[in-house]
Amino acid sequence: MKLGRQWDTRLQIWDEAFGRNLYEQLGEISLFGFTTMERLTLEQAAAHEFVPFPKGTNWGKKWEYGWFRTKVLMPEQAAGKRILLHLGPGPEMLVYVNGREAGSIDKQHFMVELSACAVPGQEYEIYAECYAGHGLRLEDGGIFRREDVPVPEPPDRQCVVESSHFGIHNEAMFAAYADYHTLYELWKTLPDSDLRSMKIGQALQRFTYRADSHSPSATSAMRYPSFFSCSSSSPAPGINSASVTIPLSSNTCVLSSIMVSPLSVNMIRFFSIILSAPICPIVFFLHQALP
Repeated sequence: MKLGRQWDTRLQIWDEAFGRNLYEQLGEISLFGFTTMERLTLEQAAAHEFVPFPKGTNWGKKWEYGWFRTKVLMPEQAAGKRILLHLGPGPEMLVYVNGREAGSIDKQHFMVELSACAVPGQEYEIYAECYAGHGLRLEDGGIFRREDVPVPEPPDRQCVVESSHFGIHNEAMFAAYADYHTLYELWKTLPDSDLRSMKIGQALQRFTYRADSHSPSATSAMRYPSFFSCSSSSPAPGINSASVTIPLSSNTCVLSSIMVSPLSVNMIRFFSIILSAPICPIVFFLHQALP
């Protein structure tokens, strides 16, 4: 225990809570599809007949592919927001949005981007090529007996259609989470006797008080404005800037306004805290170019 059981638990709860508030679901999606043993192009798949694949449908023989189709219409509350899409027909798939590859969904990547700056009323046509798999792989499980089958035959239906949905990615919350999580993981790794560990722990403590809207110590100075803005006449935003003020004490540290990558921004934030003599309020001026 670094700060005591209660404080260690509080910081862990905050770290987990950030992850649950990065995405706001706007709607469920119904899927239509078909299965095939052939490798098809998008144009070939689009010519097939698609039937409803409701949630809970079982499918997926060994080596089988499933093609799925749906449409998403942007609602009013999506205006100017970054919209993400999650499809749940199977474990891994390649997603096409309006005829172009938008990305892949697998065990490590759960969503693809529909729009960086959504326009209400805009419709997206979505196709997904989903691979059912070729059975469980147990070769990493250790020593096998001669009679064991390291790669057993899969069942006739390996996949179950799960929920598909789209929603808003909270950019400001993600930026705050990136900073908090980086420092939290470093704090857990550093030895308890390290002065940096003490300073980071104290800063995280004060942060949870200031940012907690239910705490008597909360202040309106703690703000997370949207990091990105755009107008409905311009579907892709240009370079925008915004600031986040975290009033951790009466001292002030300011990072100069520079153009860097998101990773560099977080590293600069990180080193500004670790290398500063006082753990100070940080004014972040974030300039970021989006495609």
